[in-house]
Amino acid sequence: MKKISYSSDVVFYAAGRSVEDARERAKGDENQADTPREAWNALGYWDREEHADEFEVFEFRVTEKITKVEPPYSN
Repeated sequence: MKKISYSSDVVFYAAGRSVEDARERAKGDENQADTPREAWNALGYWDREEHADEFEVFEFRVTEKITKVEPPYSN
């Protein structure tokens, strides 16, 4: 029988040209923000001021579950 030992939910925001771009940018913790405004401000000046119409802010919700598995561990 499996029992969940640990579970956590993380919500953060990241800006990018697409959801894939925002996900790539968010891989560095400095580009993960607590609010949409912080995510927007994390863009560089040039992107934020000169190319604002090319960027959007996305909300990411990540759920992590770590499960302890009882023996036997092999077939």
